[in-house]
Amino acid sequence: MKLLKTIGTLVFLFSLFSICFTQFDNDLIQGRLIAIAYDKIQFKKPFQVLEINELNSSLLSLPQKNDWAMKCKGYLKAPIIGEITFYVESDNYIKVELNGKVVLESTNAEQPRSFTFHFDRQDAYPLQIFYVHDGGEQTSLKFFWSWSGQEKHLIPSSALSYQVRDRIAFDKELTETSDTFLRVYFSVPNPEPTKLPSLTVWQHYEQMLVGASFPEVPNFN
Repeated sequence: MKLLKTIGTLVFLFSLFSICFTQFDNDLIQGRLIAIAYDKIQFKKPFQVLEINELNSSLLSLPQKNDWAMKCKGYLKAPIIGEITFYVESDNYIKVELNGKVVLESTNAEQPRSFTFHFDRQDAYPLQIFYVHDGGEQTSLKFFWSWSGQEKHLIPSSALSYQVRDRIAFDKELTETSDTFLRVYFSVPNPEPTKLPSLTVWQHYEQMLVGASFPEVPNFN
């Protein structure tokens, strides 16, 4: 009987924990999007997870690098029911997905970048932005919108949000990449086991790492 009560208690606690965790996982962080930055413009080698609280690069502390890419994820709240026209200023490749549909994709910064989207409810719609910065340290990325009776203006941060689970997913992607690098690096056998390897400290993905180098390491390719 005691065993049954114990099992029942454990099941209850597990269910309660699952409900709480799911609720936390689905919680919305208001006023910003979540983003992950990549060292390669092919959206490879992530090196930073950051929050985007303005769709205006002039007000953001974005990476100061020559070539990098960024993926933003979250939600955009519709201010009205009806058609809204969006305008995007970007110095290179940009792709925008709104409510699961690709509404803009462009590699030519000289051409006008705009699209119109019909909102059938005043609600938060899934939003993804793929941005590539190729050449030079100055980043240019701005989003505007307008609708009937409202002139073109920057999208405010109050229209943005993201779910905690998206932050967790980006953090996991960043961590897994770093872990894979370490596993591969330290998996090389020492050809001279009686000698201690020389240790090197260097910076990788904004983390201080220690690497072991061995003399005359054979080619395992």
